[in-house]
Amino acid sequence: DIYDNLECGIFIHEGGEGRVIGNRIHSNSYAGIEIKDSSSPEVRGNDIYGGRTSGMYIHSGGQGVVEGNQIHQNWLHGVYVRSKGFPHLMKNNIFKNDECGIFVTESSHPCIEHNEVHSNGLAGIEVKEDSNPTIKLNRIHDGNTGGIFVLARGRGRICENKLYNNKLEGIEIKDGGDPQVIDNEIYENFECGVFAHDGALGRIEDNRIFSNAYAGIEIKDMSSPVVKNNRIYRGQTSGIYVHSGGQGKLTDNEVFENGLHGVMILSGGNPWMSRNKVHDNTECGVVAHVAYALDASSNQIYGNRIKNVQTVKS
Repeated sequence: DIYDNLECGIFIHEGGEGRVIGNRIHSNSYAGIEIKDSSSPEVRGNDIYGGRTSGMYIHSGGQGVVEGNQIHQNWLHGVYVRSKGFPHLMKNNIFKNDECGIFVTESSHPCIEHNEVHSNGLAGIEVKEDSNPTIKLNRIHDGNTGGIFVLARGRGRICENKLYNNKLEGIEIKDGGDPQVIDNEIYENFECGVFAHDGALGRIEDNRIFSNAYAGIEIKDMSSPVVKNNRIYRGQTSGIYVHSGGQGKLTDNEVFENGLHGVMILSGGNPWMSRNKVHDNTECGVVAHVAYALDASSNQIYGNRIKNVQTVKS
């Protein structure tokens, strides 16, 4: 038991290595474990909880393998990675932290795979400020806000994750965020599957986005992601919703069996649409404002219950 210390539970720095295995590390004033200065320990099978800052703080080139730990109920983040930190986080259970499960900032490049990230106060994983993590094969769910939040020039390769049952979006992208979101399952979130706003970029490709409470994908505020080859279906509202100056390229998607429309383009939305299949939606296939030039011949829009294409004034 390593607890009630006035600074960190364990501090590894200046190229430190070593193995930290099977400890209970809790109730320390600073991080449970801090790793910096190109240190590269193995941290396995620990219970890290109740810290007055973050469970783990990895920064200033800190590395290491962090595997199979329980990281929970810390006052800030479960794992805080900043200032070119690049640990390998795998097979951890990261839950019930007051802020994010994993917070990645300041040009950090961790590999985050096979973790269970759930029930955190803010995003399951937040990425910002030129960080470019690999986020792969995680289950990210039951968050009090969204699953993954990419903003402020954050990037990242987000692939083969399951994102579900989050209180807001499965994935939110804003303010120059530019991730690759590839081959994920994004479902049963309380708002959108993917929400791109305030100048978001990104590539959203080969995902299965279904059964979300709001749109499968919503694009607004001059955001311009590439949305390609996704299956977007059985949402409670529309499959894709582009509005308020949203742009982007929508190509080769299949959008079907949504509770309202397949694709809705309103209030100055202007995406480029090509080779999409939009079918069997409860109301219309495509609803678009009158100024939008839909190329109906380059998309397959069929079998929608009320009308395949509807033009509206707004």
